[in-house]
Amino acid sequence: MTGVVYRRPMQPDVRSGQSMVELLVGMVAVLALCAGLLEVTSIARRHTDIMVQARQAAGITALWDIEPPLPAGGGPEYIEDWQTGPAISNPGGGTKLGDGKRMTRDDVSIDGSSAEFTSRVVSRAGGAEEWDLMDRIPDNRTAQLRSSVNPSDVFGLAYGAAETDIDLTSPEYSLIRKLLYSPSSGEINLRSDVWMTWTKGIY
Repeated sequence: MTGVVYRRPMQPDVRSGQSMVELLVGMVAVLALCAGLLEVTSIARRHTDIMVQARQAAGITALWDIEPPLPAGGGPEYIEDWQTGPAISNPGGGTKLGDGKRMTRDDVSIDGSSAEFTSRVVSRAGGAEEWDLMDRIPDNRTAQLRSSVNPSDVFGLAYGAAETDIDLTSPEYSLIRKLLYSPSSGEINLRSDVWMTWTKGIY
């Protein structure tokens, strides 16, 4: 007796196609993440270059034989203290928006003043006899601290600054502009200000 064997036609495996689609979606996400990291790294490198340029400018000025002039805005600002950034959890989970720790990136400076610096630092640096002795020395910078309206002007500091603008409308930063940050002007400004001691002065 001869039998006839029937074979069911092969059905396509839907799971293999689904896996391929998931793989492609995952690859696109990974590529987008890598491209975004490259763009952020490019901005960080530009910021580092600006800081180096500012330090170079201040370093050259610090070696002048004559006292470097102060910038148009005057000497450095006074900082009385730092306010610790609040401990704020990210609603979406992951990294906190504020760590609640001192001396970290989310801290905010509290402005001081020349009057507070004079009363809290300069006036307590010595007694009446010490100040009278320093007043007898001609062109004594330390003695001038007590009589100066703005003590930072007699510190003997050298100033350097550098800045640049980054055009986020450039194709180089397309992912940052679309996914992270898109300023109304299309540009972000990177600036660095550096103060160094004048090495030819009282130091």
